[in-house]
Amino acid sequence: MKHEPRRAQIGTEQEAKIAGYALDFRDMNRTKLAEKIQAEVKWPGKPPEIEVLERKISSYRKDPDLAEDRPWTLDSLRDHPLPPEALPKVFQIWFDMQASSNSPPVTIREAKWIARFSGMTDHLESVRVAADTCAQLELIGELTQTPQLSSASTMYLIYSLATRMPKKAFDELAPLIAREKIAYDTARKRVTEILRRVYGDEFVKDVKSESKKEAKDNERKPEGENQEGAGR
Repeated sequence: MKHEPRRAQIGTEQEAKIAGYALDFRDMNRTKLAEKIQAEVKWPGKPPEIEVLERKISSYRKDPDLAEDRPWTLDSLRDHPLPPEALPKVFQIWFDMQASSNSPPVTIREAKWIARFSGMTDHLESVRVAADTCAQLELIGELTQTPQLSSASTMYLIYSLATRMPKKAFDELAPLIAREKIAYDTARKRVTEILRRVYGDEFVKDVKSESKKEAKDNERKPEGENQEGAGR
């Protein structure tokens, strides 16, 4: 009995990598980029065929015309306001990018991230790099419909970029960050166990059932009614 060859598996991590390559190497020939992706990305099994990767590259290179990826201007503040205190850094980075012939314009998405990081440091390049990285990962997440900014390792990387953390300190703290994530994952279990010991199994079950009932009741309410209740 002949077995058909196993199809290549493309997981969420690999999908995000493909999107990242497509955005980072927009000017590279599609076939050459597909070959680069096939060789450099770590695949769970057999790598995808070049033709498959070419189709994905074309899909991610299409301009989705997202409002946040248009150039940032003062007019954009009407629909995408920024904190006034963040504008000096946004303007300075915008000026530097405009003055450079090789740099693309600052997008609305990037300006928002610049504003978010503006209070962390006065070092403009650190703000720009952290904002650019977040904007890129956020866009990849939207294109692939998979969150890219939620993992502890990514958050730690962004923090290190924004604060100019030395590599030695980064490497020393990396295992600790991973342990913190594990501890967070088990916090609910620990609290539930404490409640069970103090109040018994029935109390924990009642709390869960009440939470589910409340969530269902909120889903049934019309949107306007929920907003009215929230505003009281």
